[in-house]
Amino acid sequence: MTLTVTPAADTAPSVVVDWGDGSSSNLGVVSAAQAATHAYTSAGSYGITATATDNGNAFSTVDRRHDVGPRPVFGVDIGVAQSNNPSYHRARHVYGDDQR
Repeated sequence: MTLTVTPAADTAPSVVVDWGDGSSSNLGVVSAAQAATHAYTSAGSYGITATATDNGNAFSTVDRRHDVGPRPVFGVDIGVAQSNNPSYHRARHVYGDDQR
């Protein structure tokens, strides 16, 4: 998940992002557009809150919901056959949560 924080003109707030899964990112003082990234470890629906606080301790909060699905599971079959040897060599690799 990537969240981009863009402050209003002539402001430089301090920004903290709560990712909704028990972790947060303190972006510090943001004077230009800045991206924050986060990788969720499990599927679910997460409430993300970004809070910007100015020098006078006035703050603004933005809340958004982000749904994270399970990691995709996919397989790759690789086959090799030589022209002088008709035997077929096969390897199967599976990627994702289900390592079968």
